[in-house]
Amino acid sequence: LTAASASCKYRSNGEVRSHSPPTTYESVLKSAHFPGLDLEVSPNRDSLAYESVYDGIRSGGGVVPNFMRGTLRHRGWAEAMHAAFRLGLLSDKKIDKKVSTWSEVVKAVGADEDLLDVYAKEDAGVAGEMVRWALVESEDITRLLPTPTAGASAEWSPVDLFANALWEKSQYRLGEQDLALMSNTLQFGRADETGGYMARGSLHVKGDGSPEGSAMARTVGFTAAAGAEIILEGGLNSLDTGGGIIRPTIPQVYEPALKILEECGVKFNEDHQYL
Repeated sequence: LTAASASCKYRSNGEVRSHSPPTTYESVLKSAHFPGLDLEVSPNRDSLAYESVYDGIRSGGGVVPNFMRGTLRHRGWAEAMHAAFRLGLLSDKKIDKKVSTWSEVVKAVGADEDLLDVYAKEDAGVAGEMVRWALVESEDITRLLPTPTAGASAEWSPVDLFANALWEKSQYRLGEQDLALMSNTLQFGRADETGGYMARGSLHVKGDGSPEGSAMARTVGFTAAAGAEIILEGGLNSLDTGGGIIRPTIPQVYEPALKILEECGVKFNEDHQYL
């Protein structure tokens, strides 16, 4: 939710574009990388901070014309987050007022409480579905407030209450599993003796949860464990790094790491296409 209220920066058709809410939610793109899933891509914070990793593919001092780091979500996520933003529910402003309904929360943060009625209508799209599901007006939401303790402030923030509501309503039921997706696409040109060519290369990974652990726990946990194993077995001893953080963008890291991940059931599918 914190990321959903952040600004974003990326390059499109050679131009650097920056957005802050609410225009951030209007810059989403449709994703077709995973057939059967209706997904969208939301630009995630400052994409250009990662551009230096690709310095090796630049030529003549130019820049990559299209460069964006995004978050994959089910279609409608941005619309729902736009509604949450307009209702003030992504605000981390500390408030010291007693509230028991969502209308009181929206009013306390200074947003338009009439929007709750607008979004609660059946024809309000995905945003309406989110509001009717997560922000049931008849509910007493005092259970979502911080537990008061002696000598401590009774302050709360709208984003904390919203997060507590989503956490409460989004618990996995027995037998349910999550899904983690990653897609990397690189389109590039290369000059050769025949005049050159354009190509697109893609890497996709789809991780499903299992009784042994969620997809998030497995993809993150196995990756961290692979890094630890490479270090403990001396895989980086030949590198003169001088210590510190090592990016997984060198063969000594990613080659053994990808092999370990595949053995754990996390496999990248690679695809190349000449354009």
